[in-house]
Amino acid sequence: MAKAVIAVDVDEVLSPFVSGLAPWHNAKYGTHLQFEDFHSYQFNKVWGGELDEAISKCAFYFENREPVAPLKDAVAVLQKLQKKYQLIVVTSRMRQHQSQTEAWVNQYFPNIFKAVLLCNHWNKDGHPAIKKSTACLNYGASYLIDDLPHYVEDAVSEGIAGLLFGDYPWNRSVIEHPNINRVVNWQAVADFFA
Repeated sequence: MAKAVIAVDVDEVLSPFVSGLAPWHNAKYGTHLQFEDFHSYQFNKVWGGELDEAISKCAFYFENREPVAPLKDAVAVLQKLQKKYQLIVVTSRMRQHQSQTEAWVNQYFPNIFKAVLLCNHWNKDGHPAIKKSTACLNYGASYLIDDLPHYVEDAVSEGIAGLLFGDYPWNRSVIEHPNINRVVNWQAVADFFA
């Protein structure tokens, strides 16, 4: 019998992003942003300016930052889950970050994920983005673990079980939904699948 597929996001689910982005932005642009200021993952809504400018800033930061370790318990929980489930990465990252993303995943999660799919959101390369729910459906995923409410809600609308990950300023205001399960950390993910 085939294993059920779990799709897992990268930024803020496997790896921290905003906790490094905020101090970098403060140092480079003279802002005073704290993690709690990130009420949206459209960062121009946090620090101002246009969306294209925010995308360029994030791409520069991503391409020049030091490698970061995974979130607490992510590796241990996923090592256990892979015994019962097939695991794939589904991230909104741009295609230009494919090799860097795969290298990071392979470094910290060797032999755990069967595929690393970049949906090319926020792209400026002319290639179309694909919805995370579409990527999940194409790989037969039954579950999506993501920190952004709109991705989880879209997955649920396509019949994919949604796990809203973390307790972040950008996802705290989500109203209870019968088909969305809140998992605040990786131990909660382990408990959900136990």
